[in-house]
Amino acid sequence: MISVQEAATRLRVSPQRVLVMLQQNLLAGQRVGRAWILDESSVAARAAAATKAGRPLTTRTARALIDALTNPDAPLTARDRNLLVHSDAMMIATKIRQACRITRYSSRWMEKVAEHLDLTGDSAVNRIATDAGSQLLQVEPAIHGYVRDENERTMLIRDARLVEDVAGAVHVYSFKDDVFPWEQTPLALVAVDCALSMRARVKSAGLAALERMQTSWVSSTS
Repeated sequence: MISVQEAATRLRVSPQRVLVMLQQNLLAGQRVGRAWILDESSVAARAAAATKAGRPLTTRTARALIDALTNPDAPLTARDRNLLVHSDAMMIATKIRQACRITRYSSRWMEKVAEHLDLTGDSAVNRIATDAGSQLLQVEPAIHGYVRDENERTMLIRDARLVEDVAGAVHVYSFKDDVFPWEQTPLALVAVDCALSMRARVKSAGLAALERMQTSWVSSTS
């Protein structure tokens, strides 16, 4: 375990950015008193991913990749087709996540939270998991989901009385341009968010699902 300051030095970011990355589930850590300590392996993995990820995707490109992985007939530019051919599942997930943000909240009204969210990640892993014990994956008090726009976020905060909290159990996802054009969270996006989970079995299910989708896409377009 390492301190926030040491993590910041290794990642070449500010301590404040490290706290944001904790909030967004990009790093694993735990609170000890009023301070945070971080899992050293998650910091090392994040540093390696940041080096490999390169230039961030636009939100439009990220959504195009999600659509193509969910439905191989969806159009892609030559550059984006090349990305899907030559990237592994973790790299694809990492690049798509660059177009998103996650804010964590605490709430005493958890039953009202899911009414405003399109579930993803840990909260929707059973949509993509294929193993017989997949139902065990979803046993978690936290809720992960997308808001469709800032109006939905405002209603969620009001109705569920959310308070922003880096250790909160409500994980609210959105694209950086606040556009969520789907009726339900696409399977590829659920897989991306599972692949970046801090829970090992959820991460494994997400990566496996992404690999299946990528293989299917390559087969249908070759």
